[in-house]
Amino acid sequence: MVMFKEMIDVPAILALASKLGLRVTDSKISLIGIESVQSIDNTNSKSLSYISSLDYVKVPAHSLKGLVLLPSNLIGTEYFQEISTSYIATDDPKYLFACIYHEFSKSQTIPSFFSKAEVEELFAKKCLYISEDARIARNVEVGEGAIIYGNVYLLENTRIGANVTIKPNTTIGGDGFGYATRTGYPPMKIPHFGGVIVGNNVDIGSSVSIDRGVFANTVISDSVKIDNGVHIAHNVVVGERSLIIAHSEVSGSVVIGNDVWIAPSVSIREKLKIGNRAFVGLGSVVTKDVEEDSIVFGVPAKPA
Repeated sequence: MVMFKEMIDVPAILALASKLGLRVTDSKISLIGIESVQSIDNTNSKSLSYISSLDYVKVPAHSLKGLVLLPSNLIGTEYFQEISTSYIATDDPKYLFACIYHEFSKSQTIPSFFSKAEVEELFAKKCLYISEDARIARNVEVGEGAIIYGNVYLLENTRIGANVTIKPNTTIGGDGFGYATRTGYPPMKIPHFGGVIVGNNVDIGSSVSIDRGVFANTVISDSVKIDNGVHIAHNVVVGERSLIIAHSEVSGSVVIGNDVWIAPSVSIREKLKIGNRAFVGLGSVVTKDVEEDSIVFGVPAKPA
């Protein structure tokens, strides 16, 4: 949960929407104000959340609480008819959500890192090796037997399992590249509140970036192997024993199954699923889901 500096009343939100040129097509307000930002999957009576598409909503409408920002095209649907909580329907709920957060949230804080002495005291005894040049934020856990090389950054809300190796110049837990855009207005950064969970016996190469999730966590499961120069975006889940080879890019919210091989220089479009035991060939651009046990190659990637 991320708290605002103070309770925000609904008129202030409606005034901000008007300032941004956002058309409010419908609203129902039965609460005094909001105090925090929450995922649509975890709302409470004083939270703000948003829906951009029903494709990514897992909870029933009647369970929603607090104030929900909805897309105008949801009006009249069966899901909309079952919403009982307060809502504002607008043409761009994602952009409004981002602007509310930046307008009213607490000032952004710089990560607080453990000192070298604290790293030595807290981690050195259980790690096989941890470089004095590694930087570890205070809300980070590192498992037994870890090997962490120089210039590695482990940022807040990161959990590293046992027997994990992280090679130099890698960053785990930074914000993803997520922006709400609206023509004629500046792109607004989507805040990230999740973390990164790295399982046991994972190897992570040099110059790798693994972004934390927006609300949920980015997950790297047990025995995954990640080569040098790989980028893994927010909310990605990588299944057990999968290998992601050099210079591949995995976009946001991709789910990779178990025992998958991602060859060098592969690009995977956001929100796709790569089935268990799939093989994605060299330099492929994946634009559609990949079935289990399949082999795909090419631009765009197609079954071999």
